[in-house]
Amino acid sequence: MVSTPRRSPRRRSPLTTNKDRILADLLDDVLNGFSTAEEASMSYGQPHRRGRSRQYPTFADYLRDRIAYAESAANEQRLRALLIRSARQHDHKRSRAIETGQINRLMRVTGRDYADRLRELLADLNEA
Repeated sequence: MVSTPRRSPRRRSPLTTNKDRILADLLDDVLNGFSTAEEASMSYGQPHRRGRSRQYPTFADYLRDRIAYAESAANEQRLRALLIRSARQHDHKRSRAIETGQINRLMRVTGRDYADRLRELLADLNEA
């Protein structure tokens, strides 16, 4: 039996207006193979002429920012510090769980492999 991938369980309401969350969900769908970078870009749309300006005018701008974040030296230092701290013995299970979650989150959104994958998406988007 072949299992089919499911959409992220942390999907937000379609009525949300927080563009950062919308972009994160779109990127998550692209990385999990539910849509292409071009579809995500079309879904996000172009900036409007009226109203408050968006932090990221286009989906490509968001990808560029995520690439810069993934390659940030500060993230590597933060990850090293968390790994060293987690190697020490913890008094509480809760503190270990919190640090493990932080480590997993940083490892998922940093590093060369992640940045290379985002670069490929950006190249595909620029070609379209």
